[in-house]
Amino acid sequence: MEATIDRFGRILIPQKIRKIFGLKPGVVLEIKGSEKEIRLKPLEEKPSLVRKNGVLVFSADPTDDIVGMIDKVRSERSRNLISSQEK
Repeated sequence: MEATIDRFGRILIPQKIRKIFGLKPGVVLEIKGSEKEIRLKPLEEKPSLVRKNGVLVFSADPTDDIVGMIDKVRSERSRNLISSQEK
């Protein structure tokens, strides 16, 4: 099977391949390359909520910066409160 890169640098993945691998619009692909090949690998999205013993449990990657995320949300809330009070 062949594909051609268009003038914008895009390549169309044939429908047959998309169906086999379940590739749909919005799927993120990891791109790896070496001297003689390019590999595309769909990144698997892990659900953040998983059911354990009948209870939904939040599951996060240990590399996630939880403290940073909390600080960001707090900052956004503070900005929204301040801007709504100024009106």
